[in-house]
Amino acid sequence: MHLRIIAILIIFCVPIFSSCAGNGKPDEKRESKVESIEKANANLPDASNDEQVKRLVEALEMNQSASALYYDLGQRYIELKRPDLAQQQFTKALEKEPSNLKFKIALADSFTDQGMMKRAEEIYLQVLEKDKKNILALNSMGVMYYKNGNYESAIERFNEVIQIDPKHIKALFNLGLAYSLTNKLDEAEKMFIKVNELEPSKLDVSRYLADIAFRKREWDKCRKYSLEGLEKNNNIPELIYFLGRIAFEKKDYVEAKKQIEKFLAMNYLGPLESDARAMLLEIKEIESPKNK
Repeated sequence: MHLRIIAILIIFCVPIFSSCAGNGKPDEKRESKVESIEKANANLPDASNDEQVKRLVEALEMNQSASALYYDLGQRYIELKRPDLAQQQFTKALEKEPSNLKFKIALADSFTDQGMMKRAEEIYLQVLEKDKKNILALNSMGVMYYKNGNYESAIERFNEVIQIDPKHIKALFNLGLAYSLTNKLDEAEKMFIKVNELEPSKLDVSRYLADIAFRKREWDKCRKYSLEGLEKNNNIPELIYFLGRIAFEKKDYVEAKKQIEKFLAMNYLGPLESDARAMLLEIKEIESPKNK
């Protein structure tokens, strides 16, 4: 039971289609794939009314040779969760400047965001052939592996970044996430502590440190990090749960009941809910007159 990040991702940076095996009707399978992609794209947010998009489109109408404008428009589409549209713009930017590594990495990132990991990997490797110490490509490639569940390869790439720049916040944070998901808790803790030392005001890692301490059953440390995290954001249900569980382990049932009831009132949906309800029932049983 540990915190799941997503996104965001939690992770920094930018977010497989397998080829059809022939069973006699490859055209039908290809059509089915196209239909599924079109259906997925139909559910994506509309970016046409975004003011920044409008300004960039107008600028491109005036100067269609400006590769940087295509790149900027692509980045805006990424921010608007439209990697499909971003891909088109990065491709146009590369048509103007085929050797621009920044544009290539952005294109690869757009493929990563669409789940097209094979195509993304090919482009990242092309960039690294030209510049093997390209930090942006290394970190982006690590993110791609992370999103694909290939955590060991992600760790390798993030570590390459750290070897080049030991204070690279994004790679340190990403390493912490990857180590955490592979149960390398001591390594994960070291990464998050480094992030906290370097950027305490910009990036709060208290919740991740609390999660690691919880999994290591280091209750006092977990309580410390949980309280620190709640000072910055008092609406993180996992941290409330941690406080309840810690109080329960220390047999402070009054405090445990208070925190668990607060946690359940937050309508959290996830694996901690059933454990919290079971804990609450156990506390009520302990508090019943027949057990006093």
